[in-house]
Amino acid sequence: MRIGMAIVTAAAILAVGAVSTAAILTFGPVYLVGKKNPTPTSSPTAQASPSPYPPVAIDPSLNFAGCDFVTGTGFTSCQMHVNFAATSKRDGTGASGTFIMTVVKNASCDGEASGRIACLLVNGNQAVIDGWMDKPTGVFSAGDIMQATVTQNDPQAYGPPVDRAGFGIASGSPECPPAISGTGPAIRSGTIVVTPVR
Repeated sequence: MRIGMAIVTAAAILAVGAVSTAAILTFGPVYLVGKKNPTPTSSPTAQASPSPYPPVAIDPSLNFAGCDFVTGTGFTSCQMHVNFAATSKRDGTGASGTFIMTVVKNASCDGEASGRIACLLVNGNQAVIDGWMDKPTGVFSAGDIMQATVTQNDPQAYGPPVDRAGFGIASGSPECPPAISGTGPAIRSGTIVVTPVR
């Protein structure tokens, strides 16, 4: 059983679906004005980390999920850059990939987490993932694993479809399926791609 922090933010996540058994630190969206593609922070580690997304090619015989965007951390005015790419077989087994989450550093915001994907389940345009964090720092240091739910082109009652993402951290070990649900809040910039096996 996972033991984590009971910090759930972003009312949009609560409205569309709450996290399940794990206590999760959930991150919400932040508007970016005039930026087509977000950039990582100015910290030396963030610059040295290779970005897994976008991949050179997407193998149509595998499930795929990847993203590259900046979003809020859900508390104060901290922001983070999220980048990941993951694949799995049709049934979700054989998951692989990497992720990088870097807080945009300022006087009150700091932290970085990167690691490897342990689970990727794809259902149509939605994917859930989790994976081990390697030496998380700052806001990410309260847990061992990253969990996420990402949705590409989620229909809305009014207006065009939007991409949605909910990221969190928890203690314990990765599980498949991950203990996170819902679609998360809409992102305002960046890219999410979810492709099931063709």
